[in-house]
Amino acid sequence: VSPAAHDEDTEEEEEAEQQLDVYKAHPHTVRARLRSKQGVDVMLRFELLEALDVVTVTAEAHQALLANLFPNDTGVFLPRTVAKYTETQERNTIFPSHLKGRPYKWAQWLAGLTYLDPSMPNHSQPSTREIVENVLTRVRAQEALSAQLEVLGKCPHPVDVHVKAKVLFPQTAVAKLVKWEEVTENENAVAFLKLSRPRCLAPVMHMHSQPNTQKKEDNQDKSSRSWSDFGRRLFRGEFETSGKAGYPKTIQVVVQVFVDYPARAPYFTLLTESNSVANINDSKANPNYSVASQEFRTIQAEVNAYANELRAGDPLNLLSHQLRRLQMCLDVLTGDIEKSSQQSFGRTKRGRDRKLAFVFDPISQKFRHR
Repeated sequence: VSPAAHDEDTEEEEEAEQQLDVYKAHPHTVRARLRSKQGVDVMLRFELLEALDVVTVTAEAHQALLANLFPNDTGVFLPRTVAKYTETQERNTIFPSHLKGRPYKWAQWLAGLTYLDPSMPNHSQPSTREIVENVLTRVRAQEALSAQLEVLGKCPHPVDVHVKAKVLFPQTAVAKLVKWEEVTENENAVAFLKLSRPRCLAPVMHMHSQPNTQKKEDNQDKSSRSWSDFGRRLFRGEFETSGKAGYPKTIQVVVQVFVDYPARAPYFTLLTESNSVANINDSKANPNYSVASQEFRTIQAEVNAYANELRAGDPLNLLSHQLRRLQMCLDVLTGDIEKSSQQSFGRTKRGRDRKLAFVFDPISQKFRHR
């Protein structure tokens, strides 16, 4: 080995050791146990990285729970409180992904590291009470989501909804949920989501204003997703219909569930047999693989844009309520709803686009146009 190569190896080793020292936590940690009257129980672990003068936090037994507890706070980047270090080594502004604790901005505020970010002069700092309430709300929401996912994996028919939300739907259903599974980010479902940009965003129920996204952080994010997509989970469902009126017997749906569920409603994207996830790589070459009909776009709007109507009873069951509405709309689409007494008011189709009556009126137990 030449002396020059040996020197390079030594420099790399020293740099690696220096980086390890930078992210070395103080031997003393702080644990905070949070409980609520609803039975929510979570333990938070805080650590101080002395070299960076930054605090990290993790929720024990709840991985990836605290991302976006407040808007644009993913824990991916080092906060601006450590600018004294990152000015000299800017490449290290991305926090190592293998470390469990994350440097969330609210953790810095809680620790008294309240250096204001000049790019967001009007961004107020949350109170301790607000932080605790948000953590407990997040834990409760994730527990409710896990319970729903377990039930959906058994493909109940009709899709189960909260008892107070039963009035929002007909008592029976023909379309059946026959498959429900989680898919990973590298599967073809993601390719479809990139091709199918939603015309309307999923309704958001945040209690906090959204700060301006920093251009510097945008450039650092290698992925095409924004901070609001961070930590999302993807699910694929499959419905079997009667196939009447020339519509497909099998309809797939890709559902994006965001980390701040149910503050932000899950987003549904419908797929038919011709544009199924298995064939999505051919979607650019064959126009038949796009979401073809106006009816399917209308159904997507009913499930996505009007999701806030389905928060009745218990908003934590929003995912199940949206799936039940999709199931109901598929019955309207194939005409199976006409078998029952819950037919629509007046004409079945109305308007220049010949839209179907997808809105169920709980008082009259009939369908109407929006």
